[in-house]
Amino acid sequence: MTQERVVFVTGGTGFIGARLIRHLSAAGYRVAAPTRAMLDLEDDAAVAHFIAGVAPHVVINLASPAMAYIRAQTPEEAAEATRRELRATTALCNAVQPGTRFVQAGSMAEYGYSGRHAENAPCHPVSVYGRAKLAASMGVLEARAARNIDATVLRIFGAYGPGENPKRLVPQILDARHHDRPITLSDGHQLRDFVHVDDICETIVRLIALPTPLKPLYNVGTGHAVSVRAAVERIAREAGIAATRLHFDAMPRSVVDEECLEADIATLLEALNWSPPQRFLATAPLLPSFAPDAFPPSIGTFA
Repeated sequence: MTQERVVFVTGGTGFIGARLIRHLSAAGYRVAAPTRAMLDLEDDAAVAHFIAGVAPHVVINLASPAMAYIRAQTPEEAAEATRRELRATTALCNAVQPGTRFVQAGSMAEYGYSGRHAENAPCHPVSVYGRAKLAASMGVLEARAARNIDATVLRIFGAYGPGENPKRLVPQILDARHHDRPITLSDGHQLRDFVHVDDICETIVRLIALPTPLKPLYNVGTGHAVSVRAAVERIAREAGIAATRLHFDAMPRSVVDEECLEADIATLLEALNWSPPQRFLATAPLLPSFAPDAFPPSIGTFA
């Protein structure tokens, strides 16, 4: 890279953001990633002032106020989740200069139903989080057209890896190494497009380096869903957890737990001639990739 380029990242202390900062630095970018204490993303004036001072070439929005409402119980809470998500995203879109490359982290939850989804599939989100993310995505796409921003929405599928919320599936299975209690699970027949956090970060780094304008939407997944049961069994096997401790069908599925969520990644493949590997279908061991400092060997080596 002949000229240092500045990337502004929100959500830099989060699951994907913390990893992404390291990937960006390894690729030669200078990263500005204010914490929530440093910058209130719902304060339009503060966001505009901060962006003007940083003058980023790229803005990557990984922050999500809607995450605080993931278990919202009332219509008022659901509406607040959408309002806050959209307000923060709009503040960022309004603050950047025309021509700035803008990457918005969307979610597979925006689709809202079972299937293999292409970016042009209709969206009917059923969760509070999915509805909030879709509202923000639509806001970004409107800003792309109205303000000449090189903006894209990345609909991220089943992210997992180091730094993941300990209440999620993979960390809970790994935590079972430290106790001998039975592990209660749903039937596990759901199909999910699991994508490692480092592969998500690699995707973002490759996309922002493209010399041509970005497409409005990209699915970020592997294109190959695997069953939750197969994923759990493999993690348990590599972690030394006895199969007899895995109690499938011992708990009901969530009411918003779709049968299949798989990414159609044709748009991503066309742009990058590369896509995240489905590590659960590879022969290499999985568990080294859960180590906090584990990076895939391709980091920093893209063209």
